[in-house]
Amino acid sequence: MNPEIIYFVCESGMASSIMGATILRKRLLECGITTDVKTCRIAELPDQASFIVGETQLVHRHVWKAHCSVHPVDQILDPTAYDVILESWQKRVRLHD
Repeated sequence: MNPEIIYFVCESGMASSIMGATILRKRLLECGITTDVKTCRIAELPDQASFIVGETQLVHRHVWKAHCSVHPVDQILDPTAYDVILESWQKRVRLHD
């Protein structure tokens, strides 16, 4: 199993990231995937973070490091908005197995 962490970011690290991370965790579990999903303010994102999810407007304003895989979400409360993220995570995990 891949020990990486998915970081769900927002401006304050409290509202939208918590809601989005909750939906993402549920979707991951529905697919049989257990991995850590953490929330944080975009300004406090750890240097080692490499798989990042956040609201489209927020992630497009930020300058990312080359090693980051950034996944924008248009509708945070829409569970189907996470389909592409789930596919990307599954591909990433398969590459590390």
